[in-house]
Amino acid sequence: PCLVREGKLERKRSGEASGRRRSTAWMRGVVRDDESGWGAVLGRLEFAGNKQKLQDLRRSAESRRNRRVSTVFPRDVRVSNTVRLASDDPSAPAGDKSILPSFLKNILPRREQRKSSASRILPHPDLTISSEPLPTRVPTSSAALCSAALPSHPDLVSGTLSNGLAFVILRNQSPPGRVEAHLEIFSGSADELEREQGLAHVVEHVCFMGNSARERLLQQCSAQTNAYTDFHHTVFYGSMDSEGGSSKPLHLALLALKEVLQVKVSATRLEQERAAVLSEMTMVNTIEYRTECALLAALHAENRLATRFPIGLEECVRSWTLEDVMAYHRRHYCPSNAVLYVVGDVDAASARDLIETELGQVERTRTPGAVCADYEDGVLSGSLKQLQNRAFPPIVHAFTGETPSQKPAGEAEPIPRESQLSVFRHPLLQGFSLHVFSKARIQPMKTMAELKRVVLQRIVAAALQIRFNVTSRGALHAGEPHGGSGTAIHSEDGEAENGNGNGAAFNFVEFLNMDSPREACAVASLDMVSAREMWPHAVRLGVHEMRRIGVHGVTASELERYSRAVLQDAAQLAAQADRLSNTDQVQALMDAVATTSVFAHPNDMLRGTEMVMQTVTLEEVNLEAAIMCRHVMTAADVAASPLGALEGELERQKLFEPILVACVPTSGHFDVPDAALWDAIEAARLEPVQANDEVIVPSELLDAGAKAALLEQMRVLDAQQTALFVRAVDDGEPVATGINSAPQLRQYALSNGIRLNVMRAVGQPGRAHLRLAVAGGRMAEVNDAIGAVALGARTLQEAGGFEPWSRQQVELFCIDNLIHVEVGASLEFLTLDIGFPVEMMPAALTLVNKIMENKVQLEPDALMRAKQAFEQAAGEVERSLEDWAVERLLTQLSGGDARVLSIGTSALNALTIESVRTAVKEHLNTQLCEISVVGDFESADAIMSDVKLFLGTIHPSPASSPLVAAADNTAVPTAPLSESAAAAAAGTRHFQRIELEDTDERATAFLAGMAPSWWGFMSSGESLVLDAAEGADDGDDRAEQERRRRRSHPLFATTASALLQEVLNRRLMRALRETERLTYDAKFNILGSDRLHGAYYLAEVTAAPGTVTRALQVMIRTLRLVQSGEREIYEENVRGARKTVMSRHNAEIEKNAYLCELCMGMQMECMPRKNADYLRELPEVVARVKPEDLVHVLQHIALPSKACETSLGQKIVDDAADTPTVADGD
Repeated sequence: PCLVREGKLERKRSGEASGRRRSTAWMRGVVRDDESGWGAVLGRLEFAGNKQKLQDLRRSAESRRNRRVSTVFPRDVRVSNTVRLASDDPSAPAGDKSILPSFLKNILPRREQRKSSASRILPHPDLTISSEPLPTRVPTSSAALCSAALPSHPDLVSGTLSNGLAFVILRNQSPPGRVEAHLEIFSGSADELEREQGLAHVVEHVCFMGNSARERLLQQCSAQTNAYTDFHHTVFYGSMDSEGGSSKPLHLALLALKEVLQVKVSATRLEQERAAVLSEMTMVNTIEYRTECALLAALHAENRLATRFPIGLEECVRSWTLEDVMAYHRRHYCPSNAVLYVVGDVDAASARDLIETELGQVERTRTPGAVCADYEDGVLSGSLKQLQNRAFPPIVHAFTGETPSQKPAGEAEPIPRESQLSVFRHPLLQGFSLHVFSKARIQPMKTMAELKRVVLQRIVAAALQIRFNVTSRGALHAGEPHGGSGTAIHSEDGEAENGNGNGAAFNFVEFLNMDSPREACAVASLDMVSAREMWPHAVRLGVHEMRRIGVHGVTASELERYSRAVLQDAAQLAAQADRLSNTDQVQALMDAVATTSVFAHPNDMLRGTEMVMQTVTLEEVNLEAAIMCRHVMTAADVAASPLGALEGELERQKLFEPILVACVPTSGHFDVPDAALWDAIEAARLEPVQANDEVIVPSELLDAGAKAALLEQMRVLDAQQTALFVRAVDDGEPVATGINSAPQLRQYALSNGIRLNVMRAVGQPGRAHLRLAVAGGRMAEVNDAIGAVALGARTLQEAGGFEPWSRQQVELFCIDNLIHVEVGASLEFLTLDIGFPVEMMPAALTLVNKIMENKVQLEPDALMRAKQAFEQAAGEVERSLEDWAVERLLTQLSGGDARVLSIGTSALNALTIESVRTAVKEHLNTQLCEISVVGDFESADAIMSDVKLFLGTIHPSPASSPLVAAADNTAVPTAPLSESAAAAAAGTRHFQRIELEDTDERATAFLAGMAPSWWGFMSSGESLVLDAAEGADDGDDRAEQERRRRRSHPLFATTASALLQEVLNRRLMRALRETERLTYDAKFNILGSDRLHGAYYLAEVTAAPGTVTRALQVMIRTLRLVQSGEREIYEENVRGARKTVMSRHNAEIEKNAYLCELCMGMQMECMPRKNADYLRELPEVVARVKPEDLVHVLQHIALPSKACETSLGQKIVDDAADTPTVADGD
């Protein structure tokens, strides 16, 4: 999805070279039938689990001679290929029933045991089940902690069918009436042979696209389906309404997953999906994707992950026959190589019976002959997948610091590394980044001792991350030390630049310590992104701060602070235990299965965390800090750290070398030689480190004196006002919302002009959210201060200090108390969002008070960091094919209005601290301010005393100000597109081709134009929403009267536009992918506006360079045929779109931030059609929309003429472009 944010259209994508190596949609093949829209979920999985060991499926007396009876194989036991293959042989014995009852006692309720035994349901082979309760007393010794098991979730039901298919069922009623079914196949891109690179992804496509049961599920139920391929697995899933307990939706989903296991692929389907995958290769091949591949290839240079990315190789994808595809399917897609997860509002017993009925019929097809020798001997043999965990990819690692004696018997040797430092250079990179890694074996979490280890790691990681975010975020200036004397930045012509630039050392910095089953290892990573000239500072500070915490550990106050944060986090999770989403639960279950860890109830995790926290000491935390950071430490560091007191650790330190990856931009004659990188890193490792200074963190943001002054001010206001200075709107009557978790909305008006929406919501127990919104935004910027509002918002975000506290103290207070603050500016609004625990309501309102009263100090350092962030963003736009094309389109559509575009360097340089202060101060206007507060407080009345004290005492702004006029309902910036000769002579171009230099060929086509706003206003002022009081005629027939009723509702335009997007996206996908086989991905988005009249729309299609023009023509023709009525929109199309839109809405409705977003504007004069009835009437209006209404909206969207559909135009040079460009004139 796209959005207009900070004045320009941005894509929701990972930051350049951010080092966030979690599995993302663009790192995998994704089959999508729900292309775009609000809250779309693309199946992202993030792993934070622990290690899983292989469990023996068979218990027969005959097989005991060759296999261990124990449920878990020790590390030193090798499982041979013949054992694994024999376990999948259908002729093998069904298992030893004598030990079955002991397993079932821990897995299934007793009532279900008899039924399962009769059905021969075996224990789950991977999921660790523990029925032991937590100890009643805190275990004080290491032995007691090790022997205290974590209990499994009491609602967990699991087992294995007779054909080997393992399943997990968890009843979860968040959201109510929804259920998900996920089929995980333990086969990913790392399982491919050399000639099969990309085949796992293609098999994923052919199994789900064209799946007849999946099509029935989508047509008959409110469902979303998806599939994705990663290194270690392929996952197919469906998410659907449970329809009041009906078995139909789950039944259809299981039939679709059954068809995955029994797929019959036609030659036509293979060719369709081959074309889709080839198109997807082009789509994902962004600079972010290439950077991510470079990071993973360097991190895993010793194994197959370096060359087995799921998207595959083009030459391989083009070569496969139907038999190749089916051979791969036979090898891997068998019940005994899969796990089924069913999570949601479903009866576990009924779901289990349905699973057995439908999927128990699938034959155990995996036989010794199905697994070829090339895979058995060349891929699987000696790998972590074979020896430890079938959920791992079949690889081995060179684990950091591991000695040969620590390696399990039979494990293969990794490929030797050529160097610890890898450098990825590319001209499309904007900033410099350095990534410091170490790898370790994944450990399970089954006992309280293992939980304590995780808690210690979380404390250290939190302390280090906060040091980076808070104490190391200040600006650096010329002359300050960086990575040692002599370090220089070199250009291609041999000249050296100083490198002592001004600005923040980091644009982005993150420390992660995570377990990744997709990579079969635990990874500690330090990811630093900086401006080019600041790279020496980033290297120095990053390495230095890691060494500091490794040598000196955390302070006593840090231990107290982050111990409290860990407990608060566990308590918050426990409070929301009944409201965790199905997606979150499935992810956690996959983690548990993949690591043989216990899947516990959040309440048990809270009690366990409380117990282990009572045993944590400062010495233990600091020892863990030294262990986590020793790969960047020297021998002298280790000697000075807690590790130095341990026998043999100094001798082992030579084994602890970091894995280093640098990403260096090479445009503009910039480069950083390898030698300079090594010098900077080594200098940072040798620089002396001192212990961290203690920072005093306030217990409250408002001291006693300041609070007393506010109380006196409130008393005076009470005495002076003839009416309450907090006045309830509409006589104080609450407005019914129709939302179960937030049934009522109350609205207030303060005498200082602030409008207030208050809603008690229980969707996120213990949490609340506040949104302050001011009409204005970048549209309020004037010509001599372009970018002032956006830069001012970012500067306010980077600042934060107010008397008597510094920025560091305020930020640490917020961190300690789980308060998250974000300031932003869009084209239409300046917004402040605060998420916080309910008990921190006074602190959150104090922040609002200080900001509105202009008490927050906007320091020059904060402005410098904000400018640096915008410079980085503008540079990324120029180097992104998609973003630069959209920037050019917006330039044309807006007539070059700079308020809509990225903020360039010249505009940033012209802005001073005074100009951004003025822009921010003008927006902090009580007459234009609306605040929405949503949360799990007792009632609206319960927070009124805090509202009066902190909001009611804010001094009122003047009724007249420059922003008041700017907040009127003006139109979005528009330049009329004319086909007249005069317009053509003036440089208006309707059709153009932009060519950017790149090492790889890619192509994307965009179509953009004008559309109605979310509230139905065109830029001309014309409205799609009819006036209910005008034009009605008693002689109108019933159909016309009903049409007028629908189209006169204030919500008509926003609901019809949302549904239209869904219908058009499916039409485009069908035409471009299914029929023409031109693309993998096409989107149509209305970039709607709220207070401005008119909006932009953007249609996008990605295709191969040779077919992108044809894809654009098909996209234009498809849209025009729908607009003209030649291709009808049917009621079933609208019904499917309606289900998709409302299911996304219902999935988000439990979140406080989403409710605040829905409330925004209800009391703003610039949004007259949005009122308190919005929430209650939205579902009803969506249900009433008809196909003809969607066509009506589309007819008010400006599409190209029919001539554009076939015309390629005359190629001309575009002199206006800042980069080499070719444009076609229409």
